[in-house]
Amino acid sequence: LYATDSINHKSNKMPGRMTKKDAWRIVTADRRKVYDISTKFTSMDDDAAEVLSQSPEDLYLDGLLWLSEPSAGSLSKAKARISLEGLRTMGVQTARMLSKHSHTLELDGLTCVSDEVAAELAKHGKVSMPKIRHLGDSPGYAALAEVLASERSLSELTHLGAMSARAMAKKGRIPMMESLEELGEDAAVALFACEPESIHLPSLKRLSDRAAESLPSATRKINLDGLTSLGDRA
Repeated sequence: LYATDSINHKSNKMPGRMTKKDAWRIVTADRRKVYDISTKFTSMDDDAAEVLSQSPEDLYLDGLLWLSEPSAGSLSKAKARISLEGLRTMGVQTARMLSKHSHTLELDGLTCVSDEVAAELAKHGKVSMPKIRHLGDSPGYAALAEVLASERSLSELTHLGAMSARAMAKKGRIPMMESLEELGEDAAVALFACEPESIHLPSLKRLSDRAAESLPSATRKINLDGLTSLGDRA
C-alpha cells in the first residue's frame, strides 16, 4: 500500500509518526496517484494501525523502526502482505500478535531474535526473514528454520545448529547460505541427508570425513568453493 503526495506535499521533511488521519488518507488513496510510503513513517499511532488493517492492499511499512504490541495486534488483521523491513528488534508479545496474520509477513531487516520470538514467528507459517544470522539448537529456532527453508537465500546466516538443520531438511531443500563459514558435523549430515537439488555453501571452510561422505551423489549443483580443509579421509 502506498500514500498520496497530499500527505506531505508542502514539505520535504519526513512525516515521522503516522497518525490516524494519515492512515485514512493512505487507505482511501487512488493507486494511480500514489507513491511508496516505505520510508515516510518511522512510527505510528495505534489507531493508525487499526485503520490500515482495514485495507485490502499490501502494506509496505518499511520505514517503521518500532512497532507497539497493540499496533501489531491490529496489523495482524490485515487482509494482504505486510512488509516491515525497518524493524531491527522484536519482543515476544509483538511476535505473538503478528503470528496471527494470515498472509505473507516480510521481516527482511530482522537479523537476530530470541528462541521465544523465533517460536512465535514460526507459527505464522508465511514469514520471510532472509537476513537472519542465527538459528540455534533449540525448539523455537528449529521451528523457524523449517519455515525459512522455503527462502531462496539466507544470505547472512552464520550459525546453523543441528536441530535447526534437521528441521530445515524436512522440506527436502536448503536455501543458499552464502555467509556460513562453519557447520557442525551433525548439522551438515542432517542437511545433506535430504538430498536437495542444490547445495550452495560457498563460504564453508571445513567438512569432516563423515560430513563429506554424506554429500548426496544425486545433488546436481554443489558449491563448496570456500573449502580449505576436509577430514583426513575425504
